[in-house]
Amino acid sequence: MISTVSSRTRLLACTCLSILVLAFGMASGCGDPAQDRFRAGLRSFVHVYAGRVIHANLWYPAPQNLQEKELVLNTIYTARGVRDAPLSTTPAQLPLLVLSHGSGGGRADLSWLASRLARRGYVILAVEHPGNRFGDDSPEGVVAVWRRPPDLSAGIDAMLNDPQFGPRIDASRVGAAGHSSGGYSVIALAGAIYDFGRMDTYCSGPQRGPDCDLVDDLDFSLLPDLARSGDSYRDPRVRAVFALAPAVGQGFEREQLEAIEIPVHIVGALDDALTLFETNAAHYARHIPEAELEIVERGGHFVFLSTCNENGRSLAPQVCTDEDPETDRAVVHDRLAESAHRFFYDRFR
Repeated sequence: MISTVSSRTRLLACTCLSILVLAFGMASGCGDPAQDRFRAGLRSFVHVYAGRVIHANLWYPAPQNLQEKELVLNTIYTARGVRDAPLSTTPAQLPLLVLSHGSGGGRADLSWLASRLARRGYVILAVEHPGNRFGDDSPEGVVAVWRRPPDLSAGIDAMLNDPQFGPRIDASRVGAAGHSSGGYSVIALAGAIYDFGRMDTYCSGPQRGPDCDLVDDLDFSLLPDLARSGDSYRDPRVRAVFALAPAVGQGFEREQLEAIEIPVHIVGALDDALTLFETNAAHYARHIPEAELEIVERGGHFVFLSTCNENGRSLAPQVCTDEDPETDRAVVHDRLAESAHRFFYDRFR
């Protein structure tokens, strides 16, 4: 049984496993059925803008004759790839995606998505946001989500200007994906205007959600750039965005989301205990024109992070253990990576 979220909701034909895909408006087709044609190359990437040093993981298509290995990332995650591999010589032009991690996370969080899409021929830059990343985090960094979208735009600049990758990137095929606060970040690139006052009212009221608990001790008046919270961070180069469990949904009025003019695909878990489904993923999907909403029935907020190794399960059980212990992250990741590929493939044609 599938309960509809709005009167415009219908089931997509591409649905499989325990993940249900709902579309608000017209659904996309099932995209390119091609299998992986490359290996996943990985190298470190650093760029600087406006005094912010951005560390990133760069994933890209590498020649198929290379042998992938299991890589340990950020000491707690695993992913398969080839470090410092050469960039595949074909095709001549490649699409670019920028990835944004959640609050307090890091560039390895979405390696499951980046590595899978690299094998499909995407160049992916997974950035870390200074002041709101693992090892460099604070309540101020958690609140000041508006500092994040410019990091992604600067990443696009850096990739297009890179002497090796720039000539290979098709600037007409640029997209963005993110998780939690990173989901907000990519929706901001799509043109949504954040209303900090509305979010503050929500967190001060009786209906506040658990996401508000992260910033209880912060005096908001001390934020030096609070006036920039309502700026537009639309990046016209970004043609489509894929948002996983996007946060701060209550910081947007309907009109602020209805102004978005590019395709948006939203994923939410029904049992997300941090960014509650109804006030976040479903709220965004109801009001963004023609947005697609994909529902993960079980898994919680952290099912969208990379698969953990034993070290991770010991040191970081909160992010390495799912709400439902029977959840298989690899299965969820396979399905969502396929959804992301089909979504971007259809929009980039």
